[in-house]
Amino acid sequence: MSEIRIDIEQVQVRRGLAGRAFERLVRKVTERLGTQAYDEAPKATDNMAHGMTVDFEGSGTSTRGILKAVAKTRDGRSYPYFVHEGTGLYGPEKRSFFIEPKNKKALAIPTPGGVIYRRSAHVLGMKARPFYRWAAEKIAKEVPALARAAYAEIFGSVDQ
Repeated sequence: MSEIRIDIEQVQVRRGLAGRAFERLVRKVTERLGTQAYDEAPKATDNMAHGMTVDFEGSGTSTRGILKAVAKTRDGRSYPYFVHEGTGLYGPEKRSFFIEPKNKKALAIPTPGGVIYRRSAHVLGMKARPFYRWAAEKIAKEVPALARAAYAEIFGSVDQ
């Protein structure tokens, strides 16, 4: 299961944030991040995007927002991790790999001109598509406004 934790260490609004306001801020930012990450995630089949969830731990000033993208490959590995970080030459290991058929004599590779059969294939990998990072960069400008809104919900209007 891929999991990215986002901790907001310092968010300051005039007179500071109390525990309830901080908790609301974390919830608002995490939910907004979840929505934006869903929009940014690759959607060839929508399996990964539909497996994205938002969860919370703790309360008050110890509240943590957790975004999860749950999708598994056939052998049980986490698919969102490979999409986010890349594979092969483009991934963390920086090396290409060979694929071979498990149960047949050849691989069937679909192409626009028809199917090509090969005993093995040299694969460079897949470039990273860091959709969580893209989502965080897009909503970074919204955090001060979300902080003011969270503060105002608890304490009334915020002095500008």
